[in-house]
Amino acid sequence: MSTLHDLLSDLADDAPAGRPDPGLWGRGVRRRRRRQAARIGAVVAAVAVVAVLAAVVRLQPAAPPPAPVDVPFGQLHLPRAVHAPGPWAPGTDETGAPGPLAVVGLAQRNEATGLRGVRTALAVFGVSAVDGRAVYLDLRGAGAGPFYADALALSPDGTKVGYQRHESWRGEPRVIGFGVYDTVTGRTTLLDDPDNPVIRGGVASELTFSGDSRHLETTYSLTGSEGARQDSLVVWDVTTGEPTVAEPAGHYWMPIPGRAPSGVVWSRGGETFTFDTATGRTTSVRSGFDVGQAVYGPDGRSFAAIDLAGADGTPWRLWAGPRPDALRQLDPGIDVDEILGWRDPRHLVVRQLPDGRAVEVDIVTGRATGLGLSLDRELDSLPRFAADLWANPLVDGVAPDRAGDPRRPWQLGAVGLLVVLLVAAGVLGRRRARR
Repeated sequence: MSTLHDLLSDLADDAPAGRPDPGLWGRGVRRRRRRQAARIGAVVAAVAVVAVLAAVVRLQPAAPPPAPVDVPFGQLHLPRAVHAPGPWAPGTDETGAPGPLAVVGLAQRNEATGLRGVRTALAVFGVSAVDGRAVYLDLRGAGAGPFYADALALSPDGTKVGYQRHESWRGEPRVIGFGVYDTVTGRTTLLDDPDNPVIRGGVASELTFSGDSRHLETTYSLTGSEGARQDSLVVWDVTTGEPTVAEPAGHYWMPIPGRAPSGVVWSRGGETFTFDTATGRTTSVRSGFDVGQAVYGPDGRSFAAIDLAGADGTPWRLWAGPRPDALRQLDPGIDVDEILGWRDPRHLVVRQLPDGRAVEVDIVTGRATGLGLSLDRELDSLPRFAADLWANPLVDGVAPDRAGDPRRPWQLGAVGLLVVLLVAAGVLGRRRARR
């Protein structure tokens, strides 16, 4: 039986002869330190990879979904409650085309600047007529200038958004043309006047679409003049991008847009004009009052108009009837600000002041019925509705998902990485101190 002494003697016999290597201990210590550093580096790298992957998953835009399918008109609806997206919500550059829209409006949107900065500006959003969800619309060329409600239009069928395009000139925005965004295909048609690279004149006038959603109506000076009586009514084919002058310059007051199932409608003074885009022919009807807005019903015969009622501060009056020559004054008991559309040839939808609610008015009895419409406090101005959709039942609005700052995964990952580095530095420092 071998004793401990015997085993130690055997080991001594097998040991290499000669003096021990004086650098052996130092090499062992350095090798141990390298292993420790490698283990700490692996932990740090793992934390960094996790942080980067989390941020990439959060920040990388998803592949655009396929274009929305063709939804039957009867399945498109306006919401009773109009909600803006959250300030950090994504836009159509990330989500793809939203499909037919029920509403467009303006709200404050956040944009990340640097690691912690935030820039907030007005942005255009749309509410889907299919599922009621709100999304920011990333409109080409629209971001260089300030937006206001009249510089934005939604086609009656909800498939087109018209807007002004801007560029920055010496620190100030200026209008250089118009654009039409197709909400179904996601394509944008740029409308440019080669003789007017900068749009002057009535750039603050209201943009609107024809009743058949085929033309965008604009008012500006074809001569580039800022003077009075220099503005023309120019309508653009949203498919080809071709402009047509519906009314030449020469009028002191700009046209007030109206609507009909077809053609381009506008009013000035006591007359309401209709321009046939196919033939170029203009017809008119005369009212016995100063027309603020005029609309033909879905049957092309019924007619409603707002009477500006002079300049004495009295509320505007509402007139309607089965034909333009058979109007009577209605007294719905509300202060009417705008005609929004028709539910059918007998029932009109108007906007009530001062809260902007929608009210249905029977043009035969004059009876007014509230539609229960409410607006989000986050809206910057009164929204625009797809006028054709008033014919369908309203549905409940969809509250938006309140997305947070998209940089948060990066920030959390950076904090985690810093913590790991500090811990690693502390461990190494204590080991060195003990040695």
